[in-house]
Amino acid sequence: MQPNPSTSETLALLEQYCTDWVSPRAAEIDQSSDVLGEAFAGLGARSLLALRVASHWGGQGFGSLDYWQAQRLLARHSGSLAFLQTQHQSAANFIANGDNDALKQSHLVAMAQGQRGVGVGFSHLRRRGKACLEAEACDGGYMLNGQIPWATGFGFFQDLVVGATFSNGSLLLALIPFQNQSDSNPSTPNLTCTEPMSLAALGVTGTVEMQLRDWFVADAQVIDHKPMDWLEKSDRRNVLKATSFLIGCSEAALDVMQQQRLPSDEAWIQLNAAVQDCQQLILQGLAAETAFDKQLALRAEAIALCHRCAQAAVLASGGAANLLSHPAQRIYREALVFGVSGQTRDLKAMSLRAIG
Repeated sequence: MQPNPSTSETLALLEQYCTDWVSPRAAEIDQSSDVLGEAFAGLGARSLLALRVASHWGGQGFGSLDYWQAQRLLARHSGSLAFLQTQHQSAANFIANGDNDALKQSHLVAMAQGQRGVGVGFSHLRRRGKACLEAEACDGGYMLNGQIPWATGFGFFQDLVVGATFSNGSLLLALIPFQNQSDSNPSTPNLTCTEPMSLAALGVTGTVEMQLRDWFVADAQVIDHKPMDWLEKSDRRNVLKATSFLIGCSEAALDVMQQQRLPSDEAWIQLNAAVQDCQQLILQGLAAETAFDKQLALRAEAIALCHRCAQAAVLASGGAANLLSHPAQRIYREALVFGVSGQTRDLKAMSLRAIG
C-alpha cells in the first residue's frame, strides 16, 4: 500500500534523514544521550515530531497507515530514537485530541518542531489492583498521589502526560513537570524522579520512576477525562499499532545479514519473505475491520518473527555480535523491548502460545 500524495514527501524526508544521519550514528545514539538528543532535535528541525497532529497545530496530519510507515522507518534505523520519539508523538496526540484548547495553542507547534519535549506516563493504568497514581478533586484542580512506575524521556522532555485514577475508577489525563520538584520538608508537595533505570536495552532514553505526594494539577493543565475502561478499549483498537517497530526491527536485522555476505543467502531469503508477508497482512488489518483475535495473532506472529530475525543477525555476525557496539547486538536488545511494549494479558497469552 502506497502512502497518500499529501504525506509521501514527508515520508521521503524522514527516510532521507534516517539514511543520511541516523543510521551511520545508530551505535552512538544507542549509548549517548547527547547524540540521541541531537537525533531527536533533527526530527524537530524537520517538523517530524507531531506527525498525526493536524497541520493548523503544526503537525503533518498523517493517517494511521502513513504513521505506521513512519514508525517502521525509524525503528529500522534506530530503536532508541524510535522509542523516544513515540513517547513524544503520543503526548502530542493526547493534547491534540483533548478538550484543552489553551494547551493545544501553547504546546503543539513547539512540540512539532522539537522546541518542547513531552512524554507519557500511563502504562500503569493497565495494572490490576490498587491504582498506582490516584487523583482527587480539589479547589481549582486535582491532587495527585502515588507513583508512576515507568516514564521515559527524563532529561529530554520538560513535561509528562500522566494518567491518574479517581476513586470511582474513572481517569484523569493531565500535564505535569518531568523533573524533580521537591525539598526536604515532608509536609510539602513533592514530585521526585529516580535516577534513570539500568536497563538492558534502550537505557539511553532515560526511563525513571516518579513519586508524587499531594501534587496539585490546576484545571488549566488538565487534558481530558476518560472512563475507567478507556485504556482497555484503546488497547483492543490498537493491537496492530506497535507492529511498526517489530517490522522495522526485523528489517534492520535483515540489513545486518545482507552485510555479512554469507556463503548461502537461503536464510535471508526465507526471513525476508516472511517479513514482507507479515507486513502485508498487518497493513491489510490496519486498513480494514479485523477481528480482535486475528489482530492478536498477527501481533504475536510479528513478535516471534522479529526475534527470529534478530537471532539470525547475531548468528550471521558470529562472535562480533557480542560487542556492545555491533549492530546485531543492538538489534537483538531492541527486539526484547519491542516484543513486550504495550503488552496486555491477552497479548502475552497469545505470544506465549505462538512460541510454545
